[in-house]
Amino acid sequence: MTHRLFIAIRIKPNQKINELLQYLEKFNSTKTVEKENLHVNLKFLGDKNEEELKKAKEALKKLEGFGKFKAKLTGTGAFPNKDFIKVIWIGVKSQRIEELAERIEQAYTEKGFEKREKPYKPHVTAARVKTKPNPEIRKVFEQYDKHYKDTQVKEIELIESELKKQEPVYKTIKKIKL
Repeated sequence: MTHRLFIAIRIKPNQKINELLQYLEKFNSTKTVEKENLHVNLKFLGDKNEEELKKAKEALKKLEGFGKFKAKLTGTGAFPNKDFIKVIWIGVKSQRIEELAERIEQAYTEKGFEKREKPYKPHVTAARVKTKPNPEIRKVFEQYDKHYKDTQVKEIELIESELKKQEPVYKTIKKIKL
């Protein structure tokens, strides 16, 4: 049996995030992320077998005691860019989150997991764009380019993602306090 795994910080939406999601929901081309699935992805592990799942849990333990910190959710952007939108995201600003991501890279590389190839860009995915969007969607970058909240990061989770037809179902496999 394989497990599709990633390490993340769960994000609870506030009023401003809810407003952003409501705005994006009105476009047929977009699929917003379910509120309970909002997160900052720290490392995507991919499909792993039982032995690799065991190693993933062990590597997560190495991060205990990192220390809690604040991260700022601010601004909106798009991948790959604002002219060709596939993902709309909320930015995350925090030196500590980047340090945590680097420590995760180190802990997981030591356990035999692949090292990240692209530079780490912390963000919260708000929506995925499936077809060519209505040009009006670009207003999201001005109207919702704001400070969403500071969030206290106290724990991280190893999460299994089960891909369903409507949306993925996320199940926490292991959680540690920082």
